[in-house]
Amino acid sequence: MSETKPEDVFRGEQCFISGPVTGVENRNKPAFDAVKKWLLYEGAEVAYNPTEDINPDISWEEAMRTCIRVLAEYPFSVLVCLPGSLESSGSTLEQSIAEALDMKIVYLDQSAVDKLKAEVGV
Repeated sequence: MSETKPEDVFRGEQCFISGPVTGVENRNKPAFDAVKKWLLYEGAEVAYNPTEDINPDISWEEAMRTCIRVLAEYPFSVLVCLPGSLESSGSTLEQSIAEALDMKIVYLDQSAVDKLKAEVGV
């Protein structure tokens, strides 16, 4: 990972990673994994990656019930959105919940995620 750190934006934060899963190759897991590693490197206290916890064989509805429950139950402070989040039904729902819970919302672009994937080797 690079030595330059952008002002410790995520230091001490509780982050929930949001993004498209359905219809994306490998459920977008490489992007979720790379962003989780990066957030922890940047000092996030928590970086919740739903692709680690949710069985890929359950329905979209069941997966969203889990995400909504986790998002509402734990004291997340930041929703980190992967590219495509604005077009994802599940992620837009998570964004609405994050807004209602007064969480910060950060959107990552594709070039940033591609760079992170290369840096962390996923």
